[in-house]
Amino acid sequence: MENLFVLVSLLAFCALIAGLIKPSVVKCSSRGKVFLIYFSAFMVSSIILSTISEDTPASSEPKTTESSTDPVEEKTEKEPKEEKKVKTNFGKSIEVGDFAYQINHISFRKSVGTQYIHRTSDGMYLLVHLYIKNISKETQILHNSLFSVSDEDGNTYEASIDASSTLEMSGVETLLLKECHPNITTQGYLVFEVPSQGEYSLNLSGGGILSWWSSTKKILLK
Repeated sequence: MENLFVLVSLLAFCALIAGLIKPSVVKCSSRGKVFLIYFSAFMVSSIILSTISEDTPASSEPKTTESSTDPVEEKTEKEPKEEKKVKTNFGKSIEVGDFAYQINHISFRKSVGTQYIHRTSDGMYLLVHLYIKNISKETQILHNSLFSVSDEDGNTYEASIDASSTLEMSGVETLLLKECHPNITTQGYLVFEVPSQGEYSLNLSGGGILSWWSSTKKILLK
């Protein structure tokens, strides 16, 4: 119902603009008639939409498994260029190549965004909140190939650009395509579209120009 009134408001507004330019386009004899009909329609639908929105309860925050508010500070020994599987210790620093990662919390959602800007998954969205510290001497771009998740069968899922963009437009900070400067900790969400809620591992890359050849670690999200 809410989407219907959004559409009506949009159509009324477009017809109002077009009619004020050329009344015959919307089958009216004068600009005054255009204004009377389409402005009234726009205002009525907007008022109804506002009433519906006020009656809609706000969505609750996703339930998280673990949480920590401390940024990444620790540094461990450099890892060899091979994949290692580490059991998750939420809130602890995990150093991989040029980055020190800290997993803050994870959650699953069917959709992300707000009631006006949202995207619904065909499966589920897995949201991972991270702190990332750049421990190299150069600025790094947090691009898509640095992150993925995999299930117990070895299926791999890359970060969802569409879901990340929706979160950004909704005012939620994400990590994709973010600049990470040396010795500065940044934070935000990674979003992955997965088939269902379950057990997944987060694959982290050490960065660099050829990130797929750099050090990697597989972190069990449990």
